[in-house]
Amino acid sequence: MQRFIIRALIFTIATLSFLACSNIDDFPQIEDKSNNACKLPSGQTVKDGFAGKDGGNNNCNYCNCSNGEYTCTEKSCR
Repeated sequence: MQRFIIRALIFTIATLSFLACSNIDDFPQIEDKSNNACKLPSGQTVKDGFAGKDGGNNNCNYCNCSNGEYTCTEKSCR
């Protein structure tokens, strides 16, 4: 009985180790931020340092582009 428990534990540990390692991406996606521009949801691109109102249905929110990250306030626009 003790041998069975030890084998079951070894099998469980080996299986969990395999599953934990199998989630690693073989080909990770590397985002090119060399120019630090930001691509807006509309498809428009703005340069690093942009600060101002967003466009379209989100025009009541203030946004900025910093180091390739585009962030906006989250007001509900009407």
